[in-house]
Amino acid sequence: MTRWEWQLDLEVGILFPQFIRAMPESLIHNTGDRLLRQIVREVSRRLASRVQADFHQSLSINATYRPVASPRDG
Repeated sequence: MTRWEWQLDLEVGILFPQFIRAMPESLIHNTGDRLLRQIVREVSRRLASRVQADFHQSLSINATYRPVASPRDG
């Protein structure tokens, strides 16, 4: 089993349209948190794939890679 840990230094800015800023602050905050979690999941998934590819390449292992599907892709 292979295990890795990420330390991700990621800065994300979200600009909500004016009509959304009229909604309750807690709703906006929760929505931003969910969006940030989704971004981190996507980045982590793609980094994991890249690390595997680099690892196999460093050992001269011929492996075929396919993109990792997100849950919404089915």
